[in-house]
Amino acid sequence: EVALNANDADGDSVTYSLRAAAGLPNMRLTADHRLAITPAPDQLGSYTFEVVASDGAAEVSRTVSLEVIADPIATTRISGTVLDTDGTPLANVPLEVGRFQTMTAADGSFTLELPSFTVPTEPFDIAVPIGDPQFDPFAEGGKTIPLDRAGYDITTGVSVSNPRQFPNLVTAFIDASAVYGSNDARATALRTNDGTGKLKTSPGDLLPLNDLASFPDGTLENENNSPRDPATLFAAGDVRANDNPALASLHTLLVREHNRRADELALADSNLTGEQLYQLSRRWVSAILQQITYNEFLPLLLGESALPAYSGYDETVDPEISALFSGAAFRFGHSLASSEMVLLDENNDPLAESPLSLRDAFFNPKPLKDDGIEPLLLGLTTQVVEELDAQVIDDLRNFLFGPPGAGGLDLTSLNIQRGRDLGLPSYN
Repeated sequence: EVALNANDADGDSVTYSLRAAAGLPNMRLTADHRLAITPAPDQLGSYTFEVVASDGAAEVSRTVSLEVIADPIATTRISGTVLDTDGTPLANVPLEVGRFQTMTAADGSFTLELPSFTVPTEPFDIAVPIGDPQFDPFAEGGKTIPLDRAGYDITTGVSVSNPRQFPNLVTAFIDASAVYGSNDARATALRTNDGTGKLKTSPGDLLPLNDLASFPDGTLENENNSPRDPATLFAAGDVRANDNPALASLHTLLVREHNRRADELALADSNLTGEQLYQLSRRWVSAILQQITYNEFLPLLLGESALPAYSGYDETVDPEISALFSGAAFRFGHSLASSEMVLLDENNDPLAESPLSLRDAFFNPKPLKDDGIEPLLLGLTTQVVEELDAQVIDDLRNFLFGPPGAGGLDLTSLNIQRGRDLGLPSYN
């Protein structure tokens, strides 16, 4: 929008009108004398038009040229005010839109700017069969499992020859972005920035809480598929770190390893700067994840001979993640999940609250805050994963993030529907 003057030099009221060329993007003059242009994704290009101003006695026109360009990182701004029932502004109210979070100011106002590809597009809900025992037990009909289509590059999806392309919001390299973040802003926010090269933590040597005490410049984008206060959840390099306590414990372990390595390096060389300590420790943690991935995980999954011997970095290899991989192939892990998490003490004896049901653990930081990460990690070392097959536990089929009908979802159905959303090919 562009503001236009509402009066001429003599103070007379001025009215405005448009003389638009054919094919001009959606354009209007608002009541408060603002020129508003809302181009559609297929209306890129150059346009010329006239804005005519008149005070009733004289008329002046100006030719304006407009270039509508594609901007894949354009933002959508959402703002408003939160008021009490009596109209009193409410301060410090946590808000979350599209996985981005903020809090209201003292006057109850808030503003969120969302990258265009993170704003949900069209609903793509899954119809529930009438009488489904979990999602429609009273055979009422009309029940759905909610899902939004994935955000996409707005310059794509306009023709058969230009299908939708979906930005990958995390780095494609095995670079420990789950620990450090996939952009500079998140990486900087997670650092202590005190010359030690360390990452932020909270009491108990846990991940930092996603609150203003940890992040005074604003809390971080964080996934929260629960009714819990966002400030009670942890912040990590990946927005999904709070999905379950076992996952959060692994994030925590890697943060601790980063900080341990930073201390070790500082002790070995007191001349290292905070930036050097951070980068060297980050390189160390990234190497650990690469070692686990290539030398342990993939050989167990695909076989010892599946990967050729490493012959050095090849810059010609395209590191992009395909929709086929992220939308189908790499979701095999959903069949490996167990319905319970065993919690063990230092003697490998179960804790009183063991086992912890997965359906009760989604976005639940309490086990970590109460007992730390050790009981979960000890338990994980004794558990055997489910078979890699076409079976998925009920905790994911019917109780994903809550009970059926009360927030619970069906992960398998979501996987299938997401594959359709991404336009994955069939097996035939």
